[in-house]
Amino acid sequence: MLWSISTGLTSNIKAKNRCFDSSNSRWGFSSEIHMLSRDGVTGMIRLAAVFYGVTLGVAAFLTFLWGRWSDWYAILASSESIDLPSWLSDYPTLAIHGTQAVEDLGIGLVIGLGLVVFSQWLSPRLKWGQQLTEEFARVFGPMGWGACFVLALLSGVAEEALFRTTLQPMLARGIHSPILSWILVSLLFGLVHTGPKRHYMIWTVFAVVFGLIVGGLHLWRGGLLVPATVHITVNLFNLKWIANHAPKKPIPDDPLASQQTT
Repeated sequence: MLWSISTGLTSNIKAKNRCFDSSNSRWGFSSEIHMLSRDGVTGMIRLAAVFYGVTLGVAAFLTFLWGRWSDWYAILASSESIDLPSWLSDYPTLAIHGTQAVEDLGIGLVIGLGLVVFSQWLSPRLKWGQQLTEEFARVFGPMGWGACFVLALLSGVAEEALFRTTLQPMLARGIHSPILSWILVSLLFGLVHTGPKRHYMIWTVFAVVFGLIVGGLHLWRGGLLVPATVHITVNLFNLKWIANHAPKKPIPDDPLASQQTT
């Protein structure tokens, strides 16, 4: 989803636009976006690394305070059965098998690819979906598979670690209702995927539905592997799809672009 990166870049663009002369205001937004698209991929990756590193740290800190590490430990599954040390969790001893890790990876890939196909089929058929795709394409700009994978990996692991393997079980234990916790955390996940314009609402709705799906998978399978695999898959292919819609050249008749090339 990369809500932090896209929101941060959009805010930066809007702030810089205030410095433009009013006579060029109709060109300011597009020109700034092209400047960021041209030079900003490395910057986006650095920003993502810092932000999602902090996000992962917050999730780990909350888990440390709560004293529940079983969901995190599951990601370390090897080819042999492993018993959780008693000091890691007050859950009953949990056996983790490599075969379950392979199954979880397969489940995550299949569901993730299904969501990719559905979202890319639906988005062009909705006006708000088209507007959101075009805006994200201008913000992120052209990107290769490598950059998309790094951004997808960072966002997928960190967000799922925070929302699914930390907040969802913590809230479930606090209110004694895994189902209600699943719903509330999914709504919270949707709320942080929002933006300043009406067409961002479709992003929020998709994020809530996505949260319900991966939250349900976490309830079913446990651990970080399934939710993170789904999230990484969706972000990877949808980021690349968005990047393919990005303008490859400066907008014609853009005064700022012409000044830079003369």
